[in-house]
Amino acid sequence: MKKIVFALASLAVLITLALVNTSCADSAKEKDASATVAQPAGEQAAASINIRYVDMDSLLSNYNLAKEISEHSQGLMMDLQKKQRQKETELNQLGSQIQNKVQSNGYLSEASYNADVQSFQSKQNQAERYLANEQQKAQQAMAEQEQRLMDSLNSYIADYNAIHHYDAILYRSAGIYFDKSLDITAEVLEGLNNRYPGATK
Repeated sequence: MKKIVFALASLAVLITLALVNTSCADSAKEKDASATVAQPAGEQAAASINIRYVDMDSLLSNYNLAKEISEHSQGLMMDLQKKQRQKETELNQLGSQIQNKVQSNGYLSEASYNADVQSFQSKQNQAERYLANEQQKAQQAMAEQEQRLMDSLNSYIADYNAIHHYDAILYRSAGIYFDKSLDITAEVLEGLNNRYPGATK
């Protein structure tokens, strides 16, 4: 009787182990299958991302509005430099007059000399304030023009992509490598210049 009970117990243990092994094997197969399915799905999702890029340097060099803004900014800087040279010339002339007057004993009193020196310092301070104000105005004007340019680019890109439905349009400088077939710079540039032909001479 004891032998029969022992044999039945052993058989129960063997059946339990077989069921556990079968369950583990099935679970492992399911995991492998899910992993096999998930990997191609991820690769497929990555492959379906539709990206294009534009070369900002090329846009700035050939977009009519960008060229006009660049010329305008250069004009502002040249005008500022001209004003600086004028003020420097005026102050140098005034300083030379004072120095020549000292060397030729043209001052009859120390008070008259001090008055000329104070006048020179006052004119120097006025020139510095004037030039600082002119520089600030030039910088503000250039910043406004730069913002105008970026607004124009962003507005056109948004309208362009509303037609083409790309997932992303990047600047060339945003990445290390792009396939040349993704370059839409020429197409975007043509659209920009058609929208803004500019005051061509």
